[in-house]
This record gives sequence, C-alpha cells and structure tokens, in this order.
Amino acid sequence: MKAKNLQFVSLFLVLTTLHALGQENVNATVSKNANNVSVSTDKTYILLYEEPMEGQITFKDKTFAKAKLNINLLSDDILFLDNNTGTLLPLANQKDVNFFSIGKDLFFNTSYGLIQVIANIKDIQLGIARGFSTKDVKKQGAYGISSSIASTQQVTSISGTDIDIPIFTSLTLQQKVDLGYYEKFYLIFKGKFKNANIKNFSKVFGVNKKELEEFCEKEDLDLRSRNDIIKLMNFCTAR
Repeated sequence: MKAKNLQFVSLFLVLTTLHALGQENVNATVSKNANNVSVSTDKTYILLYEEPMEGQITFKDKTFAKAKLNINLLSDDILFLDNNTGTLLPLANQKDVNFFSIGKDLFFNTSYGLIQVIANIKDIQLGIARGFSTKDVKKQGAYGISSSIASTQQVTSISGTDIDIPIFTSLTLQQKVDLGYYEKFYLIFKGKFKNANIKNFSKVFGVNKKELEEFCEKEDLDLRSRNDIIKLMNFCTAR
C-alpha cells in the first residue's frame, strides 16, 4: 500500500469535548431557506475523544494515511489534526475510507455509520455505532410557546448548513428539536454487519433462539446495554 495525503474541508471549527455521553443533549431548530430544509444546532462538534490520537486510515483503493484522529459524533465525521494550523478538520473523502484506527481502537466505515469494534470472540466481533437522533420534538403552540408532540410529519431529509445530521424522524418547519446521544450495537461476521438482536445472535452463533430468549429473560438482559450484550456473547460461545 502507498501513503495518501489527507483531503480536508477548509473550515476552522469550534470544538466541544465530550465528558458524559449519556447525558449530552443538543438543541436544534428546523428551518427552510428557498428549497433547502436545514437544522441549526447550538453545538457544532461533540468529540469521541478528549484529545486526538495517533491513527491510520486505510482507503478502499488499498492506500493509507497516518495522522492524529478524532470523531465528531454529531455529524459522524472522521477528523484529523492539520499540522499546519493545529486545527481538527473533517476528512473530505470519508466515503473512500474502508477502516481506520485511533489509538488501539478499530473502526469500520459502513452504511450504518462509523462502527467501533469493542469485543472480539473467535471470528465474531461486536461493534458499536454512536450518534445523535431525535429525543424530543416540540411544535409552536399558542403565543409562540413550544409544546412536546408525539408524532411528526412532512420533512424527511435534513441537512445542516455545515454538517449533515441524522435525525431519523420526519419534522415540520420551525420545530424545536432535542437531539439525544444513542448507541447501537452490531454483530460483525464474515464482513457483514447485523443488528445485535436475539434473531441475529441465533443465526451468527448457531444457538437456538428460544434458548437465547430464556437466558435473556432469566438474566434480565437489556440488549441496548454493552455489558449485557457481551454477557450474551459469552453465553453463546460457551455453548
């Protein structure tokens, strides 16, 4: 493989270091300019790591690049430290990335987003995708006062002025939106990424689905919890 120079978006950024992911929220407002619907947020960056760390990116064409890296969880962007300015910049050619490492952590660039490998048992890996999606949506009520609503409609694709934000819901204009941090887990097997649910655990590990359901019920497992999913993986490999 040969080294490749990193491409970047020429934009200086204000950084927000993340300390408590589970409690992090972002306030946003839906607006429209001409035919473009956008979401404006009160934060531009929420970083996975407090400081960028040495990393290596491997591209789909087998070339690679080394730099100090971080991840913007709000936009799911790979960031690299520009040595000339000392500024973190988003990688312009992220779509060409196959996988990359930050410190000792391994990430895949997938259609589901950036997925980090957090466990490895035999030839099966457990991956985690992190990001922000709609936690609460408010609409304008009487006298301009916002009120929470359970359902939304109309706008289905939202792109910010400087960053793309995955909202995962439909929204109407002028709504106030709370974006909440989420984690989603995947089983990685033979190059495929499958949702970490009981059905796929049964297929990947070859364990009876009913047996898995009984174990989860007995142990009161929550498959949205990293520790509980790893407990289920250990159970499957011990069969």
